Amino acid sequence: MSPHHFTLEERIKLEAYLEAGLSKKAIGALLGFHPSSVGREIKKNSVSGKYRALKAQEHAASRRKEES
Repeated sequence: MSPHHFTLEERIKLEAYLEAGLSKKAIGALLGFHPSSVGREIKKNSVSGKYRALKAQEHAASRRKEES
């Protein structure tokens, strides 16, 4: 499990796995992330209790832009 940011493709898969009812542990194993990283991604990028990949990508890009 290498440390890296979620890509759009990974976020799309994450959204699909969440909709399928998979656990954070199962999602982490499928995507190569620690379950706590999956949980943080969901928490940081959910809007009104829903995780949406495209919105998550926009939020992440906005945060990276603010940091630079």
